[in-house]
Amino acid sequence: MCVALETAMKEVGLGTDGETSCNISLVSEPEAQAIQTLQSTAYELEVNETFIIVDCGGGTLDLAMFRISITTPLRLVKETTTPKGAAIGASALNQRFRQCAINILKREISSGNACVDTTNVFQEDICNQKLMLTSDDMYYIFRPTTDAIIDMVRDFVNDSRVQGHVATKILLTGGFGDSRYLRHKFTDMIAELNEKLFPPLELRTSKRGQSATSVATGGIRRSKDKSHESSREPSQSISIVRHLQCGTEYFETPLQEVQDQESEPNPVTKEAYVNDVIMWLIIKDSGVLEPNHTVVFTSFYIFEKDETEWRRGEVLYGSDADGLINYRKRTYWMDKGVLVLMGAVWFDVTHLKERIRADNRAERRRDRAEGRPGTVVDSITLRIETTIVGRNLEFIAQYPPTPDGQIIRGTRRHFSVAGALLVSAD
Repeated sequence: MCVALETAMKEVGLGTDGETSCNISLVSEPEAQAIQTLQSTAYELEVNETFIIVDCGGGTLDLAMFRISITTPLRLVKETTTPKGAAIGASALNQRFRQCAINILKREISSGNACVDTTNVFQEDICNQKLMLTSDDMYYIFRPTTDAIIDMVRDFVNDSRVQGHVATKILLTGGFGDSRYLRHKFTDMIAELNEKLFPPLELRTSKRGQSATSVATGGIRRSKDKSHESSREPSQSISIVRHLQCGTEYFETPLQEVQDQESEPNPVTKEAYVNDVIMWLIIKDSGVLEPNHTVVFTSFYIFEKDETEWRRGEVLYGSDADGLINYRKRTYWMDKGVLVLMGAVWFDVTHLKERIRADNRAERRRDRAEGRPGTVVDSITLRIETTIVGRNLEFIAQYPPTPDGQIIRGTRRHFSVAGALLVSAD
């Protein structure tokens, strides 16, 4: 059903701004509920722990079993056994309450006499215009539904154990999951089961008043943090343009033709650079990527004296071609017609101008002290981190260019690369 729904949403154009690939990510209802229940409480979680989620709603009861793959952020492996469901829910309580009320009110119906003296007639079931329900009435309303739920959950636990699926926790969710009586029945059932089961079961519930909204809030929690998504395999290559210093680690490659490309002296450092080369962030058909695929590099930028806004950036290109090699000049790939411009991300460091100039002056003093020629231009080196999170390629820059440097957000926080990634099976 999820596949059919996602396909339909893509066909009508949802999840895209008309210029980027579709960026839809679906979360199953049981997973959303489990995320909300587990993350909104102080319960300790363990990797590979298996639990049963019991969704007690208005009209249905749904049972599913999940395994925890990551605890922070919480990520679940799809159902480890066949889910079950039945038309059992809180709506049945309304029907039985209606019948109970009818039985009480029937005693108020006149016998047919024209005049009835009600001065001294008191009905014990009605007080201050409210129905008074006895414990027998409450059992009549609740017990058939709660007993049916308990029986189904008990059978699900036992059948799962027979199949080799051992759950250690039961998560009670859904609107009816807030019922104190239902929670009490679950506590009794688990105590009974634990007399024969090992490892024992534990009951976990949402905070009172949150069960009914657990699907929506769990889905929001899941969508806000898209790290540790399913592994993905690139079906398209994505690159950036680099200017690389000759003789550095970038050219540790046996391809002499790559190393021997035309170089130019850097206007500041005077060292030889091969400019406008393509560095592939991901390469088509290169294998399954990690859930968070990160590439880190540094970029050196120069600013002219008359520039008032200090903005520099990186240009992205995509390609569907095979046999791509790192660090060939952009013109080489352009001549072959394999590059497609995807866009650019710009970093504004104008607010750091005075700090950068102070750092440049300090560096020039060190150069002079060590007998090296100093430079008189303003320049900056940024540490740039690109990470594929979910279906987006995210960018951050840092200055100084260290992992703990100040974070500088780009003009675009991310690019949608949904069309360049195939979801790999878990």
